[in-house]
Amino acid sequence: MSVLRPLDDHARVDAILDDPASPLFHDDAYRALWAANMAVVLDGLDGYVFDNLAWGGTWDVDPHDVVAPTVVWDGEGEGARGGRWYADEIAHSGLMIFPGEGHLAGGAQDHSEHLGVTLGLRAAQAP
Repeated sequence: MSVLRPLDDHARVDAILDDPASPLFHDDAYRALWAANMAVVLDGLDGYVFDNLAWGGTWDVDPHDVVAPTVVWDGEGEGARGGRWYADEIAHSGLMIFPGEGHLAGGAQDHSEHLGVTLGLRAAQAP
């Protein structure tokens, strides 16, 4: 992260979204979300620490309480997390598995062709 600290928002996002061929690389709204996220991450370690502690402690939210249309993305490779568990715990959620990929399944920027379909399907199923 220290390499990203001296960069401006635009350069930070370019460093994270390193595939100019991806349509999301050029999406201003998507880039703005990444810039805002990176600013929070670089501001302190609270989010990082909370995320890591959440795996071993009590959560402040019950997955059963989630009512928003949800699709869980996960990989099946080394480092994959509990995508199937989340999909089972969140009512009416979908699960998209990326074979051979690990945690975060490469991220949305690597699977932009699935992102639109996923969002469209969940929006159509919303109450």
